[in-house]
Amino acid sequence: MKFQRDFYCGCCPTYTKRVHPSSKNNDNMNYLQIPPKTTISSTPKAKIGLARGRSLMDWIRYMTNTPNISGTNGKLLQVTQEELCNHNTQKDCWIAIHGNVYNITPYLEYHPGGIDEIMRDGTVLFQEVHPWVNYSNMLEKCLVGRLIKPRHDQLDEKTKALNIQGTTANVERLSFDFFQNEQTVTLCIYTSKTNFLTYQDIIILLNKATTFISFIYIDDIIHTIMVELFEPVTTDFNIRIATEKGRIEIELKKVQHKIWKMIGNFTDKHLSYCNIKNFDPLYFSVTLMERQQITHDTYWLKFSLQNGIHMHPPIGYHIRLKLNKNDVSLVKPYTIIGPLEGKLRRDEKVIDLLVKYYSDGNFTPLLKTLEIGEQAEMSVFEGNFDVYRLETCKILILIAAGTGFSPMMRIINNSFGETKQNLKNVVLLFFNKTQNDILFRKELTSLSQKNKNKFIYHNILSRPDSTWTGETGYVRGELLKRLLPKHDKKDQTLICICGPLAFTKLAATDLRAIGYSDDEMHQFLA
Repeated sequence: MKFQRDFYCGCCPTYTKRVHPSSKNNDNMNYLQIPPKTTISSTPKAKIGLARGRSLMDWIRYMTNTPNISGTNGKLLQVTQEELCNHNTQKDCWIAIHGNVYNITPYLEYHPGGIDEIMRDGTVLFQEVHPWVNYSNMLEKCLVGRLIKPRHDQLDEKTKALNIQGTTANVERLSFDFFQNEQTVTLCIYTSKTNFLTYQDIIILLNKATTFISFIYIDDIIHTIMVELFEPVTTDFNIRIATEKGRIEIELKKVQHKIWKMIGNFTDKHLSYCNIKNFDPLYFSVTLMERQQITHDTYWLKFSLQNGIHMHPPIGYHIRLKLNKNDVSLVKPYTIIGPLEGKLRRDEKVIDLLVKYYSDGNFTPLLKTLEIGEQAEMSVFEGNFDVYRLETCKILILIAAGTGFSPMMRIINNSFGETKQNLKNVVLLFFNKTQNDILFRKELTSLSQKNKNKFIYHNILSRPDSTWTGETGYVRGELLKRLLPKHDKKDQTLICICGPLAFTKLAATDLRAIGYSDDEMHQFLA
């Protein structure tokens, strides 16, 4: 049986059916995609005579047989705009395409349009003049790394204002299509985030076996895929990522084994996007599976996700828990945690949270009554922490108060769980009221002893008893200046701050006063 292909019209929320010529040789295939934006030059390009041994096939052979074309020994770097601009000569030429940086120095002599044309603006050449070129394959071994955003203090006032407003101007929309056989239907999502797309960037929710929802996180933008499927599917699905192409495939298993006449209906949110600052999170049911006491008022809670849900939040991101009381919905954000040491669990079916119960609060007393096996509502994850900064910093400073230690747990695990060639020191300043309030004191002391030259750990108490011999007081500039390593701007520093809002703001103010910049800080403000 042969089917028509469905073409999505990017100008309106509906789509129209028509027969595509290639569908004659493509049985059991449905297609749905936003046509790519192309720019057609009115001036014909003159072909340049290439030297002998500089054809496309010669380039492919050269790539296959030559190691380390990128010059980074296989390591992916984070490249600033300033660094990119420094590589602008024929003997040292880098370009950025869709956020990926390539060292095209060895490719210049193979370019059919000549060296001058690609040196003039190689980015436009690949993205607009020749959008059909599979540059990610052609330049695969030239990949240097990811282009990172300019520092906030280097942005002009207009750009700063747009960032604050959460604009989505110039955002590239994702495209979508699908194919099927009698047993499965595979949804294909195409992004421009090549080589840096991970399973943590994807959330999938299957509701009532017919509503498919996916959120794709790319930089500060959340893209939505939402389809009312033609017929039910099971909650058992497979996710495949072609990282070099930026393609995501979600294979759904049909309840009834037969070919569908169509994929289903597209909701008004399908292929929409918004800045993460303006995102209205979606909630789903989770089950409390374990509650472990950590201190006199703090507990480690484990929630299990239902079948049909894929969600593995990145480091530093948070979710929201929702409970109902007297027909009123109560909501509170919590950062996802993990063990301080050992291999992080790669099980996206469990979400771990650190919860401090307040006897005079509204939310936590209600949460405390939740029995094992009972359900609560949880949102999809949110956040803006740039995990890649952990890969490039040399000095990592963590300043936490109370359960503000939550995001630090996975950050610490990441710092010592793998070999970090760039990381010289990790410094933790942990503020609490009393000794009984110190979370994971035994584990942190052990970690400090194992890494004496790398991990520096200080407890600071505001209400110490007579047995306390350590640091006392509150967050202040004098204490920070004394306990933190000498600030050297040559060493890339990242400071993570989390605690009550007043604490976080005061810590940031004091850090600025002793010479640290906003560009070196990340404040967890959920």
